[in-house]
Amino acid sequence: MTETAVALKPISPWLRRSFAVAVVIQVAGMLVSIALSSLAFAVACVLFLVMAYRDRSIIARTGLELPFGLYLLAVLLMCIFALYPGEAFYTSRRVLLLAVVYFIPVAFPDKEAILRFLRVLLLAAAIFSVVEIVLFYFNTQDRLAIFQHYMTSAGIKMLLLLLFIPQALKPGMSVRERSGWLAALLPIVFSLVLTETRSAWLGFLVGLVVIGILEYRSAIAVLAVILVVFFVAAPPKLMERVSHMFTTSTEAAKKTATVGSNMSRIRMIRTGFRIWQDYPLTGVGDAHMCEIYRRYVPHPEDPAEGCHLHNTYVHILATHGALGAAAVLFMFFMIGKMEWKLWRRYRRNLRGTLALGALAAFIGFLVAGLAEYNFGDHEILVLLWMTVGLCVIAGSMKYPGS
Repeated sequence: MTETAVALKPISPWLRRSFAVAVVIQVAGMLVSIALSSLAFAVACVLFLVMAYRDRSIIARTGLELPFGLYLLAVLLMCIFALYPGEAFYTSRRVLLLAVVYFIPVAFPDKEAILRFLRVLLLAAAIFSVVEIVLFYFNTQDRLAIFQHYMTSAGIKMLLLLLFIPQALKPGMSVRERSGWLAALLPIVFSLVLTETRSAWLGFLVGLVVIGILEYRSAIAVLAVILVVFFVAAPPKLMERVSHMFTTSTEAAKKTATVGSNMSRIRMIRTGFRIWQDYPLTGVGDAHMCEIYRRYVPHPEDPAEGCHLHNTYVHILATHGALGAAAVLFMFFMIGKMEWKLWRRYRRNLRGTLALGALAAFIGFLVAGLAEYNFGDHEILVLLWMTVGLCVIAGSMKYPGS
């Protein structure tokens, strides 16, 4: 029997809709519960495998198969040669989230489906941000951390804002529609500020500048308004976080925890390089970092110091070695290249707007990674791979069902 004579089993509309709902719950549910998101991810995996069995053509060609493959190979080598191989294999299960890149084109195969998904995600993010703000003030928290750790929450909001802002600024929108987008963005911005996470603040500012320089000069005006409101209305506690963002004085560290945090990060970066020098090729493995760190810094001031190195690039270098770091940097380069080329090709329409938002979010992620190990955060990775998946479908809306 020839290959052309083999009849593919049709994929029912019910199966497609169920899969799309599972993906929406995975991404939007991650805003409030990692357990809900993980459960939806498992359901989406099963449904995707069933659909792929019936029609293999649904598996999109992303153009990123080579960097993804090299990254997976580097992770495998890291696990094999890790100081704690079993635990390293377990913690590396986050690589499964790469599947989200392939889920998005199948779940949202056309313009209308993409826009519905973005609106649902925007509404969910806005509602949960309002809830967080209310609970923050009722519970008198030090930093906003209702549904996640404040650093994770900040990274989520940074990525979503940078993805959404080009959509809110694109030409051709009615005043009512644009006002709705901007109004929904306000609580997300405010909740980002309340996390007091400087790495996410900096990533957001850099991403917003990128949007302004490349496409929408009005983004610079938005940034100016945010900065003016912040410096006029921010309480002394927030101003102290900003004014000492780059301070590394030992004397200042005795007066404020912000500077002490800066000093701790510098110590972790230096220690990370020392670890890499001892395990240069495949690293120590991404497991039991607290214990390994204590071999180099026996008595840190903060007991949690070193459990991860608060710098994505140094952490990967120390845990995955030079081979892993090279694979990750190559993957990052290819993702940025894909998003850049897509934006250049489709400027000023939905495809280009999606690419610009994804590129700005990706740059914000890279910047925030200078002071946080965000590449090891489940929730951040869900959003990161989701933006890559949006670029894949935006680049070629020719998959089944489009």
